[in-house]
Amino acid sequence: MAELTSEGLAKYCEKCLTLKATYLKGGLMRVITNKYLSQLKKLYPSWYTASRIEHYKPFVEQGFYGADCVGLIKSYIMGGLGSPKYTAPKDMSTTGMYNTAQEKGDISTLPEIRGIILYMDGHVGVYVGNDNVIECTWGSLGNGIIKSKLHQRNWTHWLKMKYIKYPDITNTIDTEITKYVVQHGDSLWKIAEKFLGNGSRYPEIMAWNNLKNTMIYPNQILIVKETQQVKDPVYQVKKGDTLWGIAKHFYGNGSLFSLIVEKNKLKDPANIYPGQILVIPNRR
Repeated sequence: MAELTSEGLAKYCEKCLTLKATYLKGGLMRVITNKYLSQLKKLYPSWYTASRIEHYKPFVEQGFYGADCVGLIKSYIMGGLGSPKYTAPKDMSTTGMYNTAQEKGDISTLPEIRGIILYMDGHVGVYVGNDNVIECTWGSLGNGIIKSKLHQRNWTHWLKMKYIKYPDITNTIDTEITKYVVQHGDSLWKIAEKFLGNGSRYPEIMAWNNLKNTMIYPNQILIVKETQQVKDPVYQVKKGDTLWGIAKHFYGNGSLFSLIVEKNKLKDPANIYPGQILVIPNRR
């Protein structure tokens, strides 16, 4: 049986994003059929009103998958599309997922881990890096599986689901990252003064967040502090980066990328992604 990992969940959600899908209360990423719709109607009679049943008619028997926010995640841990490995203990609500989490924290302390789960009362999503979230929703942001930005929801917490393996941040990311939600009236100078003790250090915040100018906006998520815990520097992967290019930047020789691969225990050197944090080992 393949290991369930946070990176695996992120990639699964990215795959689901490309499929024909709609929000379906109680759905587990199964193809919508009349039989499945009838089963769900019995389980959630107050949701599946006559008008909603009418709404779903165009999706029935047309190859559309259906899920709700928590169902998207549960389908991954139950075997993938169609949830072929359904098990009752894993069939939990958003609250159950939060309460049984092996580790969780306030959204302001969100680790930069693809596949970590975001939580707010009654709703969950999957963080896929670079302030992007994949979620299954029904509302103002869309209907079905969508990609949204972190600041578009009032997420309150992050969590690590007990059935999924997550990377050990203390061993693989030798830095402490603090994030901040921009408030009305903020400026980079004020934020640098608050978190770094000196407003003139605002260029550091610009560098950590790849900002091209000093314009910021309310609810924007900014990395505001990076505290090194070891001597080796760290690097946040940007779009278009390769390990060869990163090694050339730090060492002046792209062929030394194997040092980065070994330090970060990368299984597939060709598969790095924007937002990923890499430890760049000093040459001995």
